[in-house]
Amino acid sequence: MKDLLSPQTKSKLSYLGYYQIIGGGIGLAIVIMALLSSLSPNTITVVITGSFFLFFGFSVLCGVLCVTGHKSALILSLINQLLQLVSITVAGISFSYVAGIYVIAGFDLTGNTELNLGSGISRIHFYILNDNSIIGFGFNLVAFGFIVWILLLMKKVKTEITVTSQFSDWK
Repeated sequence: MKDLLSPQTKSKLSYLGYYQIIGGGIGLAIVIMALLSSLSPNTITVVITGSFFLFFGFSVLCGVLCVTGHKSALILSLINQLLQLVSITVAGISFSYVAGIYVIAGFDLTGNTELNLGSGISRIHFYILNDNSIIGFGFNLVAFGFIVWILLLMKKVKTEITVTSQFSDWK
């Protein structure tokens, strides 16, 4: 696919790829450090940590596919960013995953509705049996921006491949 794209589009695809590789790599390092710092890892800790490893590994995979110009790079990158778009806490369960930079606008709907804002680099939170009364959600503004950008890039890639393919038929 990459040989059918303009230099600008190749550059954008590589930028997206390196962002996902770095974000996933930081996340993998965080997961490994957390596992190593656990005094006595039990089976559940290893299973949960392993699932966290898969999330961040998926981000690295998406990045490598973008850098190499694989045909499924953008759709998998879109899925990766969609996984990072929403954080939720309800009925004692909380989940949030981000591989890369995040700016999350969140709402705590427990009592008085409160707006919270947080930012940082690569995180994953998964809690079970938290306080059942807490209800909230967050929206990752950076992931939203990447989703819009990926959708536009998908359209541009499709156009460039179509045009390049049509011209190559004339040769």
